[in-house]
Amino acid sequence: MKNSILNVEVSCFKNYFESNNPITINLLDWLNSNKYKNTVEKIRSISDKTERDKIKATLPAITPSGIFSSRNDNNLIKHSGFLQFDIDYKDNRHIGNYNELKTQICKIKNVAYCGMSVSGTGYWGLIPIAYPNKHKQQFEALKADFKSIGINIDCSCSNLSRLRGYSYDNNAYFNHKALVYYNIIEFNKEQPKHNQIFNSDNFSIQGKVEECLNKILNSKIDITGNYQQWFSLGCSLANEFGEAGRTYYHTISQFYCKYKYEDTNKQFTECLKHSYRYTIATFFEYCKNYNIEFKQYKAVIMPIQATNNNITIPKKQPNNNPFRPTNINNIEQTIVEHYLSYRMPYNVDVESEINSLVSGLLNETNIKVEPNIYRDIINKYEMPKYNKITDINSNSIFKSPYYNDRWYTFNKKDKISKWNIEEIELFFQKAKLPPNPIKLNDFEIIVDVKKFIESSLATCKANNGNETFLPYWESLLEFQKYLIN
Repeated sequence: MKNSILNVEVSCFKNYFESNNPITINLLDWLNSNKYKNTVEKIRSISDKTERDKIKATLPAITPSGIFSSRNDNNLIKHSGFLQFDIDYKDNRHIGNYNELKTQICKIKNVAYCGMSVSGTGYWGLIPIAYPNKHKQQFEALKADFKSIGINIDCSCSNLSRLRGYSYDNNAYFNHKALVYYNIIEFNKEQPKHNQIFNSDNFSIQGKVEECLNKILNSKIDITGNYQQWFSLGCSLANEFGEAGRTYYHTISQFYCKYKYEDTNKQFTECLKHSYRYTIATFFEYCKNYNIEFKQYKAVIMPIQATNNNITIPKKQPNNNPFRPTNINNIEQTIVEHYLSYRMPYNVDVESEINSLVSGLLNETNIKVEPNIYRDIINKYEMPKYNKITDINSNSIFKSPYYNDRWYTFNKKDKISKWNIEEIELFFQKAKLPPNPIKLNDFEIIVDVKKFIESSLATCKANNGNETFLPYWESLLEFQKYLIN
């Protein structure tokens, strides 16, 4: 269709691994193509994820947001005028009618295309935008708009050169006259840039981390995702490198559109103080999710010292984490405590982080267990109820990125008053605490009451009045109310 809003050109790469030599193709033709239909159906019939991913990576892929000379944000030739969004089941386990989600999404007048992902378990789509030169700012507004209706979209789609592999959906939705999306979240304050190129060996843990950091610097990819992902990355670097990891943390944080030097510094300091149980495996796992990986070497070679005197390579600090699992019971205990620390619905953040944690622990101990052990362990505890998304009407339009929800209200001038921590701490000291796990609400289960109080109080004391940490304070107030009643 010549008059279709989707009748634009984009770049196409040979497969997921190819970053050079793209060809220019028509987006609408690509979306209608069934050339690799049989391969997609084969992928969806395979239960083993490793095997699925292996075949999926051989499929061609496009950059829906434009034409590129190579797959890098800096090498954009022409923007297509589209943002892509990606909705994964693992990010939206709280949605009870997930299988009906595409029907709901297609009611939004800004959506030009929506179809199944190559795995068949997710949805992806395209939305035309008004300001291609402010791609990331418009994506942040879009993410907030989806969040307002209860849907979590993949943060990595904010990257301009983000790939979209071939998929097939015989019931794909097309809206050739989709409304242009105007919402935008501006971040005007200029932040310090961290452009240091690291020059270390590729054989030590530090060398592998720095190789990943160099790739992040070159591609300008934001791997920090949401708050919990950013937090766990900070803890991972703090536990591995101590104070020396602070520069690394700024390096990965700077590509987030709301990056603030002071906030990042403060967050890393908190990670150092509390010794949360994250290993460097967490960092590598998140890098892998964004196709950032270090090279594997078979030979064991002594580290090569950096010769550039202008670069100071931080020495690895001792890991003060006293926990070293020796058997499966230790791992189960850690998983339960880890799950408790989130105090939120069991969603993608919890699941992916626990999976990463387990992988790291098993690598350290060589304990053999069944895959996805966290599922069986977490299922021992009552899980939150799922909500359904059914209230999207057929004339829905994303109108404004600003909501009453505190998470999406920016440039707020009113300061939050300090929390009365001394009073609630005194209350818990005198209160009779339940010895068994309790269900605080539909979304929170407290397994170890004493540890819940200690960790929440410590966080609130360190961040008194900070809106980012308000959920910790609210959980304490709700638990106080629970005990009184």
